[in-house]
Amino acid sequence: MKFRYVWSSSRPKGLSGGLAMLWKKEVDVSLVNLSHNHIDVRVSSDRGVWRCTGFYGEPKASRRRDFRNVVSDVGLVDLGYSGVKYTWCNNRERPYTVRSRLDRAFADHAWRSLFPRAAVQHLESVYSDHQPILLWLEGQAIIRQHSGSKLFRFKAFWSRAEDCERVIHENWHHDGGEREGAWGKIQSCRAGLKAWSRKQFGNVKKQLKTELEGVLNDKATKWRQRGKAHWLAEGDRNTKFFHCKATSRMRRNQIFSLKDDSGIWREKPDEVQEIISSYFQRLFTPNELNIQELHTVLDVIQPRVTDATNEELICPFLAEEVSFSLSQMFPYKSPGPDGLPPLFFQRYWKIVSVDVTRCVLDILNHNRLLPDLNFTNIVLISKVKCPTNMTHFRPISLCNVVYKLASKCIANRLGPCLDGIISPSQSAFIKGRLITDNVLLAYEVNHFLRKQRGGKVGHFALKLDMSKAYDRVEWVFLEHTLKRLGFHERFVSLVMLCVSTCSFSFLLNGRQFGWLKPGRGLKQGDPLSPHLFIICAEVFSRLVKAAELSGRIMGVAVARGAPRISHLLFADDSLIFGKATTGEAQCIREILERYERVSGQQINLQKSELLFNTSTDMEDREAISSILNVQVVDTFQKYLGLPTVVGRSKKKVFQSIRDRVWKRIFGWNEHLLSQAGKDVLIKAVLQAIPTYAMSCFRLPDRLIKEFESGFAEFRWSSPAERKIHWVAWSALCTTIHEGGLGFRDLKSFNLAMLAKQGWRILSSPESLLSRVLKAKYFSQVDFLNAKVGHNPSFTWRSICAAMEIIKAGCRWRIGDGGAVQIWKDAWLPRPVTFRPTTPLNSLSEDALVSNLLLPGTSQWNETLIRQVFNWEDAILILGIPLSAGQYPDRRIWHYTKDGRFSVKSAYHLHRRLVAQNGGAAATSEQASNLTKRRVPNVEGCPVCLGGNEDIKHAMICCDIARQTWALSSLPWHVVGQWLGDALDWLRRLAAELNTDQLALGGVVAWAIWSNRNKMRFEGEGQSPMAVFTFAQSYLNSFQSASQCSAHQTIGHERSRWCRPTTGVLKINFDAAIFAQAGAAGLGVVVRDDAGVCVYWKVRSIPFVVNAELAEAWALRLAVEVAGLFPGFVGMQM
Repeated sequence: MKFRYVWSSSRPKGLSGGLAMLWKKEVDVSLVNLSHNHIDVRVSSDRGVWRCTGFYGEPKASRRRDFRNVVSDVGLVDLGYSGVKYTWCNNRERPYTVRSRLDRAFADHAWRSLFPRAAVQHLESVYSDHQPILLWLEGQAIIRQHSGSKLFRFKAFWSRAEDCERVIHENWHHDGGEREGAWGKIQSCRAGLKAWSRKQFGNVKKQLKTELEGVLNDKATKWRQRGKAHWLAEGDRNTKFFHCKATSRMRRNQIFSLKDDSGIWREKPDEVQEIISSYFQRLFTPNELNIQELHTVLDVIQPRVTDATNEELICPFLAEEVSFSLSQMFPYKSPGPDGLPPLFFQRYWKIVSVDVTRCVLDILNHNRLLPDLNFTNIVLISKVKCPTNMTHFRPISLCNVVYKLASKCIANRLGPCLDGIISPSQSAFIKGRLITDNVLLAYEVNHFLRKQRGGKVGHFALKLDMSKAYDRVEWVFLEHTLKRLGFHERFVSLVMLCVSTCSFSFLLNGRQFGWLKPGRGLKQGDPLSPHLFIICAEVFSRLVKAAELSGRIMGVAVARGAPRISHLLFADDSLIFGKATTGEAQCIREILERYERVSGQQINLQKSELLFNTSTDMEDREAISSILNVQVVDTFQKYLGLPTVVGRSKKKVFQSIRDRVWKRIFGWNEHLLSQAGKDVLIKAVLQAIPTYAMSCFRLPDRLIKEFESGFAEFRWSSPAERKIHWVAWSALCTTIHEGGLGFRDLKSFNLAMLAKQGWRILSSPESLLSRVLKAKYFSQVDFLNAKVGHNPSFTWRSICAAMEIIKAGCRWRIGDGGAVQIWKDAWLPRPVTFRPTTPLNSLSEDALVSNLLLPGTSQWNETLIRQVFNWEDAILILGIPLSAGQYPDRRIWHYTKDGRFSVKSAYHLHRRLVAQNGGAAATSEQASNLTKRRVPNVEGCPVCLGGNEDIKHAMICCDIARQTWALSSLPWHVVGQWLGDALDWLRRLAAELNTDQLALGGVVAWAIWSNRNKMRFEGEGQSPMAVFTFAQSYLNSFQSASQCSAHQTIGHERSRWCRPTTGVLKINFDAAIFAQAGAAGLGVVVRDDAGVCVYWKVRSIPFVVNAELAEAWALRLAVEVAGLFPGFVGMQM
C-alpha cells in the first residue's frame, strides 16, 4: 500500500494490543490526541479541515449501547464497504469459528457532502484477528479513471428555465436533412439541449455563490419574509436531507470491485467490465432446443384466445392509445440511452406529439422498429447489502421512452385478456388477482401439513427458486407458446419484433460501456415483459395440471370438499404440493427437467427447499430428497416475503419487520429534517413498511405499540432539546379536521387491511382462496356467519378479527330482491344497522324484498310500502333505484360511492366504532403533564409574566393582548367578552362583527397567539405595536393575493351549448331536487345537428334523493331515451 506515515497508540504485547492509523504522503494529517483506545487526528485538504477518529470499541454491552446512541444523536451514518464481508474472526477451528463485521467507518452528512464518492475497502489480514479498513476519499483509484462514456440526461430542473421550451422547439423542427422522423429529431434535441445546458448551467456553482452573497447582504427582515414566501409556495424543501439521501444512494449503487469466476477480487476497470460483459454474454446466449421435444411439451397447451380477443389485439392502434400510455408513465423514471425521461415527452407533448405518435404507430401497425429505438442500457441493482459477484445483482433495462410507448400500448391490450388465458394458480400481473391470495393459500397448506397426524401417506411441499428467470426465456419457446395459445400471427409477429430486436450496453458507476446482441431473455423494465413471462410460466402450470389430471400428482386438499392444490405460482416463485411418494417425486422431477430444456429456465437447487409433514417417515423423506436433489427443511422461513408459520412466539416471527422499521428510523438523520419533513416521512415510508404483512396477519398489539413508540420518538427528536412528546400519539392519529396530523392508527389500519381480505372472500366466492377457506371453516354457512372454529390457522384468526368492520359496512344492493330478507338482512342505505326500524307487522318474518315489487316489473309497490313501513323507512325504500334488467341482488360496501370496498373507508369506519366505544384518547399537553416533564414555568404567562396561563388569559387578559386589541380599534365589548370556552368566543365574534372586522379579528388573534408561542419557545417577543403591524400587514398581503387569484379566474367563458356534427344527435340531461315538495325532477332534451329539439322527456321522482343520486337518475333516463333512436350512427351526451 506504500503508506509512509504510521501512528500507533500503544505498543502491542505479544500477539494482542495496539492501534494504528496509516495515511498516504499526500495527505496532511496532524495528531490531536490519543489513548489506548483511540487515535484522533486533524486532516487538512483543499475542501477544508475535518477530524478523523479511530477507536477500539468497548467489550461491555451497555457501553456499546451508549455508543450506538451517540452515533444516532450526532447523525453518523455507516459508509458501507467493499471487499471481504467480515472484519473480525476468533481464529478458532470449525464448528467454533465466529466471524463478524466489527470494524466500520461512520461519517456525518457534512463530511459526506464534501466527499460524496468516498469509499471504504476491507483489506486482507495476515496475523491480526481484525481486518484493516481503508478509506478512499475520492472513491477507489479505478473509479477516478472514469472509464466509459459519459451519459447525456435531461435534467428535470431544465424545464423550469424560461428558454428551455424554445430550445426544444427550434431543434425539434430544425431541418435535419437525413435526420428525419422522431429518432432524428430526438438526436437533434439532445445536441441542442447539451449545448444550451452547458452555456446556461455550466458555471452554476459560481452563479449561485454570487447570488447568495447578494442575498446575504439584504436586511434580515427581507430574508425572513422571503423565506416565508418560499414556504407558502413550495413547502419545506429539506435540501440537505435529500442531498444526503442522493449521495448515499449514489455510493450504494457504485461497483468498486467484483469477484471473477475463480473467486478472485478484480478492481481494475477493464477487469470489472470484462466480468460484467462475459457474464451477460453467457446469460443471453440461447440453448440448442430440440424442436420435437418442444412440440411435445406444448401439447399440454390448448388454444384459449378467442377470435373476438384476437380482433381486439390486432385492430389498428390509435393515437389516443399512445398518449394514454405516456400518461401512465412516472415522469421521473430513469431514461434510456437517449437520455430523455417521460417528463420530457409529457411536458413538451405539444411539440413532439405528431412525430412521436407517428413513430410509435409505425412500430405497432407496420412492424417498423429502428434498432436504435430498441437499444437499451442495463444497470445493475444490488440484491444484497454488499455484493461480491454478478449473481448478487438484478439487471434492470433502461429503455428509450419511444420504444416503451409502443411496448406499453401492446401491454395495455394484452393485459385484460390474460385472466381468461392464465390458470388460476398464477396470481401475478393479472387484474383482480392478488399476491396475498397465494400467501394465504400457502399458509393454509403449511398449517395443514404441520397439523396433519396419521394417514398412510404423508405430504410434501417443494419451494422452487428460478435462477435469472426473465433473462433465460428462450425466444423460440415464447413464440411457439404464443401461437399454441391461439394468438393471431400478426400479434405474435409484433411481440417478437419488440423482444428480438433489442441490443444492450452496460452502465457502471454512471458510465456506459460495451455492446451486446442477446439471443434470449426478456428485459426487466420493459412494460411487456411481465405479461410475456407469465405466458411462458403457463406451460409449467399446464404440465403440472396435466400430471394431476392423469393421477400422477395428487396435490393437497386442506379439508374435506376443498379443491386440491397441486401448485401455486407468482411470476417465478413456485410452490408444488403432493403426496410423499417416490412416484410423485419422480413425476415432478421429469416435469422440471422437461420445462428447463424447452424454456431455458434453470432451477437453483441450492436455494430450493423441500418440506414434509410430520406423518412422513424418514425413509420416504430421504428417498424423495434424493430424487429431487433439494435440501429438506423443517419449515419455509418465508414465501413471497412473509412467514409461512406463526407460532406462539410472534415477536420472533415479525422481528424482521421491526428491524426494517428501526433501520429506517435510526438510518435517517433527523437533524436534516424539519418537523413537516418528519411527518411526511413517517406517513409515506415508516408506516408503509408493515402494510404488506398487515394485509395477511394481525400484528401483536405489543409490536404495534413498539412501532408507534418509535414513530413518536423520531417525530419529537431534537438535536438541542430533550425529546418531550408534547401530544399523545393517539391524538396525532386523528384526522387534520379533528385537530390531529392524520397519522395512521396502526391497529385500526391492520384490521382494515384484513377486512379487505374478508371482503374479497365475500365478494369473490369463485376464487380459489374463497373455495379453500369455505370448505375448511364455513362449509355450512356464509362468510358473515363464519366462526373461528377449531384449530384454525393464524391467518384465518386474523381475518375473523376484522369481521366486525365487514359487518358494519356491508349491505345488500337490491336487484330482483329474491335473495334478501326484509327484516333480517342489511339492505337499507342507512347506517348503522341498514335494517328497517318499522316493527314486524303484516309481512312474515322471512319475507323477501321481492315481495315489495310490482309483479313482473322492476318497480316498487309504493302503495304496499307506504302501508307496511313507517314514513322514514318508506322514503328510504322508494329512493333505492332498481335496474330494469332485474339483476340478482349483490352485496356492496356502503361507505364508498361505487359500492366497492376501500381500505381507507374501512379504516375510518373502525376509528368511529372505537370512538363510539369510548376509545378516544386525550392529549398530554396539560400544564400538570408539562410540569411532570420538568418543563420550567409552564403555568405562568410567558409574555406578561403574570399568573396562571389559560387560553382566555393568552387571548384577552394578558397586557400585551389587551393593548394589541386596543390598537385594532375593534369593539372591546365584543372581543373582550369571554363567555364559555374559546369556541363560544369565536362564535360571538362571527355573530357580532362584520366581514372586514371578523377578518382583522381573526388575524389579530392568530398574531397574539404566535407572539405568545415565540416568547414561550424561543424567548423572543414583540411589542403590541409590532404584533398589530404584523397582523395588519399579513391581512393586506393575503387580501392582495386573493384578489390576484380572483382576477386570474376572470375571463373563463360560461359553457355554451354547441351543435353536434352532421348526422349526430346530442342529448342533454339534468336533475333538480325540490326538498319542500319531497321530490326530484328529471329532464332530457334531444337535439339534432341544426339545434332543433327532436325529443324531450321529463319525469318526477316522488321522494327526496341526494344530488348525486338525482343526477344518476337523470343519466339513466337519458340512456332510455337514447334507445328510442337506434338508426343514428352517432350520439353525444
